Amino acid sequence: MDTAITDTYEVVLTRQPADNETVTVALSDDSNSEDLIFMVGGSVISELVFDSDTWDTPVTVMVTANT
Repeated sequence: MDTAITDTYEVVLTRQPADNETVTVALSDDSNSEDLIFMVGGSVISELVFDSDTWDTPVTVMVTANT
C-alpha cells in the first residue's frame, strides 16, 4: 500500500520584478515528478508565476510525495 507525505510551504519573492518581468518557479529536477504533486488552492500546478503586482503576495503550496 502506498503512503503519502504532505507538507505546505509559503512561497514569496524577496524583491519586486521589473515591470513586464515575470518570475517562474518550477521543479528543476523532474526525474521523480510522478511521485510529487504540487497544489495551490486545491488545484494541481506545475509552476508558480510572480510579477510586479503579485511578487509580495505569499502563495501556500501543498506538496504531496507518494512513497
